Amino acid sequence: MKKTLTKFVAIAGLAATAVMPAKADLTFGLDYIFSGTTAPGLPGPWATATLSDVAGGVQLTMSGSGLSGTEFLGSWYFNLKSSLDATSLNIAQQSSSGVTVDSVSTGADAFKADGDGFFDILFDFAQSGAGRFEAGDSVTYLITGIPGLTAADFNYASETGGGQGVYFSAAHLQSLSNGQSDWIGDGDGGGRDTGGPVPEPSTYLVLGSFVGLAVYLKRRIASVAQFSVAKA
Repeated sequence: MKKTLTKFVAIAGLAATAVMPAKADLTFGLDYIFSGTTAPGLPGPWATATLSDVAGGVQLTMSGSGLSGTEFLGSWYFNLKSSLDATSLNIAQQSSSGVTVDSVSTGADAFKADGDGFFDILFDFAQSGAGRFEAGDSVTYLITGIPGLTAADFNYASETGGGQGVYFSAAHLQSLSNGQSDWIGDGDGGGRDTGGPVPEPSTYLVLGSFVGLAVYLKRRIASVAQFSVAKA
């Protein structure tokens, strides 16, 4: 019985570790026009950025899945926790669907997105040709350079700069149907979409095994107790 209890405690510890949720992604859906009057061809979000914790840093994927027609993204803005130095970031491209990134710039509150506030990170994309960031395009970066960097370090609003409010991410949406452009951000002046922790698939298997073990142990204890009473 003592050995059985020891096994039960050991497996319970393993189960408790296994059910801990995986680190969550941080997702910004740019679905709000804070400067401009022309409606894009499709409902928002027109652009989506996902930051994920990976080995050694943070992976950033920018997608234009909500664009249509001739629409393209000319620039994209992000923030960083104020206690961290944005100029220390190493931002290296990992993959692209053909998007040409003209430059990646960093600096504390150095970049203003039209009527919004000031941001710390700016991606400038091609303004013409096949390399424009158009419908269905995406580009992925690995961000390193700061020890212990996580996706949560990018979950900060822009520094107030007047205009329409502050945002966690913003972009310049260009070449709309009438030739005009819009500035878009996440939510309606400070909203953001943070993906919640999601258990790994193996978690459910471990939980099922744990429950089965508990039932078995309960019956085993009852059986031993009955045997002891009968023997007495």
